[in-house]
Amino acid sequence: MNLQIYISDEQGINERKIDLFPSDTINLNQSIQSLRDLTKVFTDFTQSFKVPASDSNNATFKHYYQSQIDDGFDARTKRKARIEINGITFKLGKMQLNSVGIKSNKPEFYDIQFFGNTIDIKDLVGDDTLRDLDTLDALDFEYTDSNVRARLETNANVSFSLTSYAKRFLFNSDGNVNTPESVNIKYDPTYTNGIDWKDLKGYVKVSKIIDAIEQEYGFTFSRDFFGRAEFQQLYMSLGNGKSTRELLSENLLGEYNRVVFRGSGSNYIQNSYIINMPVSNQAVDYRLKIEVNGEVLFQTGIVRGNINIRFNQQNAPTGNYNVKYYIEAERAMNVTPRLRLESVNFPLGSSTLIDETVSITTLNPTFKVSESIANIKVLDWFSAILKSFNLVIVPQPNGTLYVNDLNSWYLQGAILDVSDYIDISTLQVSRGELFKEISFKYEDTPQILAAEYESTFGKQFGAEEISLLGLATDDTLEVKLPFENPQFERITNSLVQYAYIVDGELAPYDNKPFLAYLPTLLLDRSNRIGFNTDSSYIALNQANVPSHSITLSGGFTAQFADEFSEYNRTSLSDNFYSRFYKDYFDDLFSPKRRKYSFDAAFPPLLFSKIEINDRLIIKGERYVIDNIDTDLITGKTKLTLLNDLFETLIKTETSSTLSEKFGVFNDAGSFYYVGGEQIAIAFTDDDFITIDSQPPLVSFTLSENATLADRVGVIQIQDGLSDPTFVVLQPFNDFRKLAFDSNQITFDNTNITF
Repeated sequence: MNLQIYISDEQGINERKIDLFPSDTINLNQSIQSLRDLTKVFTDFTQSFKVPASDSNNATFKHYYQSQIDDGFDARTKRKARIEINGITFKLGKMQLNSVGIKSNKPEFYDIQFFGNTIDIKDLVGDDTLRDLDTLDALDFEYTDSNVRARLETNANVSFSLTSYAKRFLFNSDGNVNTPESVNIKYDPTYTNGIDWKDLKGYVKVSKIIDAIEQEYGFTFSRDFFGRAEFQQLYMSLGNGKSTRELLSENLLGEYNRVVFRGSGSNYIQNSYIINMPVSNQAVDYRLKIEVNGEVLFQTGIVRGNINIRFNQQNAPTGNYNVKYYIEAERAMNVTPRLRLESVNFPLGSSTLIDETVSITTLNPTFKVSESIANIKVLDWFSAILKSFNLVIVPQPNGTLYVNDLNSWYLQGAILDVSDYIDISTLQVSRGELFKEISFKYEDTPQILAAEYESTFGKQFGAEEISLLGLATDDTLEVKLPFENPQFERITNSLVQYAYIVDGELAPYDNKPFLAYLPTLLLDRSNRIGFNTDSSYIALNQANVPSHSITLSGGFTAQFADEFSEYNRTSLSDNFYSRFYKDYFDDLFSPKRRKYSFDAAFPPLLFSKIEINDRLIIKGERYVIDNIDTDLITGKTKLTLLNDLFETLIKTETSSTLSEKFGVFNDAGSFYYVGGEQIAIAFTDDDFITIDSQPPLVSFTLSENATLADRVGVIQIQDGLSDPTFVVLQPFNDFRKLAFDSNQITFDNTNITF
């Protein structure tokens, strides 16, 4: 291979070619992601290698071995780099300088390493938590009964659902049967107690947290998976049973700058801060606060109605005072308080520094997602999403990050027949990776229904545990999410399902967040729900209800195990495990699973096309790639492959693909087909094409081209899906038509020109 490596300057604009040792070894490694670390981003990398300390390389690395040089090469960071093979750009990435070798006081080599394009999510995110995502502020809204009701009746980016963290919901016609532990939510115009709008804590769309992470850290994730319905409609709970934070709006009543001084002969100073507060609405909760020089000096508890307060500050210091009076209210109301500050020099007398009556209308408070969301590290949360759906992340040349589930990613790979480039004379066959136990778990939860389920069945609700006895391994694999998974409840004698998040003592607890879908349930007249606003008791004709499945009737379910629906008792068999993991682990533990090690020598053009999710055909057998290790100087490659047992990769019901769509052949060729089972082959120009084998491996031979021109034929697969076509180009070869009358060739002169 003709290998060339380029490295950019600090600005990433201008490139310099790096001189290479003519006989050195430069190995590029491409590997499948490990299930043990799903936050790891796919990347290609080389083992460190040496390049000569030539004049050009010394200039590129700015004589790094001389530390006294100002504005020298910064080896603390990676530089943009490019690998070119035979004049074609092969890989884009970054180059890292590791060290310089010195011999006899002269530089001998630079030790460098190449990394494919990647984004180190861990380094960028650090220890930030979800509450540090300032971009979540875009989801905040005015916290009023009308806004909560609207988000309870229909889905929004931040929604509410029938979820109780204290009282059990009942649904009966026995009147006001409410107790401190329960509330009847069935609507009846003669009742007075339904769901209190302030008791609802909210849910946020998981996709909006992804959006916030993108904006906060500059990532661009593809929407191959993040745009799918099962992800876009998924929510995460906000708040918990122990959070009793009042949602209040802070309103400045007045700000004053005054000087407090001590008179000659006085013993000490006492400041008296006074607020006389008449209010227009006696039912509104509020709190008063006094702040001096940026620190809270005094605040009341939550109060209602008219109040008068006086706070005495004994032995007050002299100096400049910045005084602020605040009211924090649960909703808008008119207030006309009188604000005062009296300063007394004992025993000399008093003076009034502030005395003003103001009139304002308080604002409605803001529901801030960042204050309600779980205090989980961003990296842990993001890792949990990857684990739930078995997602892969692959950096793209344009800087975006391709995100998709493992099976879909494999389906987007090509199928390449590489038989001609594989050395099968030496072959190593071994078993694949094995685990004795595999478990998919949640955080432990004391939630009353989930705890009862675990006590009865010996496993977490929604968790999946697989034990394989007799395997020659002690390795285990655990996938654990930082969420709990409560069991929901359909209320007797109603269409309504709700989440009752209390422990076995029917008490609130500090619950972890949980995932749920919030389908909107339409309610007929006999199933309407009573709802208390600030001023009235009304009927809800529809409401969002928590559900593990995307609809109450079933469909995809955001948990690992095949459980029965709490709503209609149907089996929820389409879930995290069955859709995103089962094929992988069925193949992993299949007695037919093998791991193969091949030696290969790929031509540069083919090598540059192979991606880690491609499937390779070798002598009629199909493999998935586990690892590729290539010497970029010689082109020699070591392949670690797994025989392809993925069922979802063999059968597709909506599309079909070919390993190649075009080829140039003299005598024979082949390509691979993936798609339907009911197929037929039809082709044009079939007078020179003979089909030798049927799909999935289609091989063909060509008759000799005696037309004195290139000719083209088309092989079409008729499958009722995409009906793919393969174009065959057979060139005319002039050397086949050369003929001579004798064994001697003579020329008129000694010069031969072309």
